[in-house]
Formats: sequence, C-alpha cells, structure tokens
Amino acid sequence: AAAPPPPPRPPAAPPVPAAQAGGLVGRGYEVQLLTERLRSAAGGRGGAAVIVGESGIGKSRLVEEVAAAASSLGLAVAVTRCPESGAIPPFWPAVQLAAQLDAAGVSAGPLVPPTGDGEAGPRTLFALYETVSNAMRTSSTPMLLVIDDLQWADGDTLRLLVHLASDLAAAPALVLVALRPPDD
Repeated sequence: AAAPPPPPRPPAAPPVPAAQAGGLVGRGYEVQLLTERLRSAAGGRGGAAVIVGESGIGKSRLVEEVAAAASSLGLAVAVTRCPESGAIPPFWPAVQLAAQLDAAGVSAGPLVPPTGDGEAGPRTLFALYETVSNAMRTSSTPMLLVIDDLQWADGDTLRLLVHLASDLAAAPALVLVALRPPDD
C-alpha cells in the first residue's frame, strides 16, 4: 500500500515588493523571511533570528527595514547596539531594550540587573533571567527586540540570550541580533 500524501503546506506570506523593502537591493528574501517571523511573533509564536556579515555589508540597514516592518505590523520595537569599546556594565543592552519598552508602556518596569563589584551568584542571575523570560512570555504586546553589533556584547548579556532562547517560542517576541563573523 502506498503512503498517504503529505498534508498541504500553508500558503507562504506574500512577497514584499522592493518598494516596500525600502529599496534594499538583493535583500528581498531576507526581508520576506524576517517579515514572516514577525507575523509569527505577532501571533504569539516568537523566536530568534541572527544576521551575520562582515563590517559594512548592510546588517544595520537590514535591521532598520525589519524594524520598520515590525512597526507597520503593530509590534513594539526596541533597538540597541553594543559599543565597540566594551566599556559597558553587565546586561547593558538588555537594560536599554527594557527601558525602551517601558517608555512605550509595554514592559512591567525597568530591568534592574545585580549591582556590586563582585559577580552575582547563580541564583541571582537565574532569578533575573526568569524575570525577563516571564515578562516576555506574558506580554500582551508583540515585540521586536534588536541587538546590533552583538560581537561586542558582555558575557552576562550573552548568557541571558541563551536562557531566553528556549522560551521564545511561547512569547509574542522576535529577538533579532546582528553581528560580525568571529574572524572579522
């Protein structure tokens, strides 16, 4: 007996015309793919996306287009970048994103990372991670969170992102990061 045919695939989102994509040349596929991810986040099925490319290739410009698309779809948008200096306190990008969301009336309040000269203990860090994760999962507002130049992020921010990754599917959020390849 022959196997039954696979179920039909849902239709793909309509393509994004070049004029709608801000005239980005050669990025139509990426804009369309990320717009589909934004629509999923708006529907409560979030996730993460990574843009990797050499310096000057247009990562930040693509991020701008995706942020504009998110706004047009009704998502709250928060964007930050990691400075090359590396002279930032732990969790600085996350604090910046939370402040933008708070100013837009989306979050439960500012993100307050552990303070002090010594490293925070595992319980303190886990509590912070869970606070951020719970806020994202329970948000009634879909959102796009962007960290550009992630290659310069502090270790605490990277660990927070790793923790959040497992919860994003149940959150109305797309976390988009852009970075240079490791050897750039």
